[in-house]
Amino acid sequence: MEVYCCITALIKYGISPDNIQFVESFPFRSPGKIAEQLEQFNDPVVGDTVRTSIVQEGVRYYSSYYFVDWIIHKDENIVTTVKFESQQRRVNLSCKAMFMYNDKLVSGRTFSAISSAGLVFDGALVIAPDCKTNDPFIYAAGTVTKYSRRYYADDLAHQFFNSEEIGTKLGQSIRAKLIPNCDEKKYEDILLSAKNSSTVPLYEKPLITFCRLPRKLRYLSVTNPGKQIPWEIGMASDNYGEILVSGNCVDLERQGYFRLHLNNQGIVETITCLAKFVGRFKLHLVYLFLYLLLEHRYR
Repeated sequence: MEVYCCITALIKYGISPDNIQFVESFPFRSPGKIAEQLEQFNDPVVGDTVRTSIVQEGVRYYSSYYFVDWIIHKDENIVTTVKFESQQRRVNLSCKAMFMYNDKLVSGRTFSAISSAGLVFDGALVIAPDCKTNDPFIYAAGTVTKYSRRYYADDLAHQFFNSEEIGTKLGQSIRAKLIPNCDEKKYEDILLSAKNSSTVPLYEKPLITFCRLPRKLRYLSVTNPGKQIPWEIGMASDNYGEILVSGNCVDLERQGYFRLHLNNQGIVETITCLAKFVGRFKLHLVYLFLYLLLEHRYR
């Protein structure tokens, strides 16, 4: 998602779209083959619309290309050319600046610091359910962490949940240890309740994404916490539920696009909205609440 926001910011601050080249490394999919990796928007209608808007803006777009190498100017120590290749061809792109938004990995310096501290590292910094590392005085949280293998909880890693909620719970837990009885009010803290338990905590706040995209588009996504699955796989499931769509992506100037996914218990799983005016979001949300009230009343 960051790359789309970056393109929007570059255009907003005066960089000509003709000078911007967007290389998308999303895995190539053969016709009829179900994707196994999550697409950025996890909605083909929204994804196609946003990419089309980028091309219409004048940005050169390369789909399903992968980074190969770069050429560095020896005297100035700057990148001058970047090489990418797809299954069919290879391209060499000249550049003045390069913004790379690949999957984030742990750097060698970070790994060295973790190892020097005697902490357990297993592809990520290993923590217990209460966010403790193997050192009782060191806590950790966030995308750099994972739960110990004995919990069998790879799908419950912090990267799949609301980072603000995780940070709040961790802060409350640490404060309670540093300053006992600092508040008269006792927090019903997930981390503290998991202290003497082997149960991995479940976080409840939704994952919310709101951003501006090229051609004055506004995008809003609200999803249930937890690991997301590709929409093709989800829709093939018998208990996927139903999808309600209002508007379309053809005429975003007039009405916008709104998509609501309800599971088979009638609970909202995802809310997706794409429009050119923030007011459209409010209008669609009003329709959503009215629908849910009617459904609850006459179910």
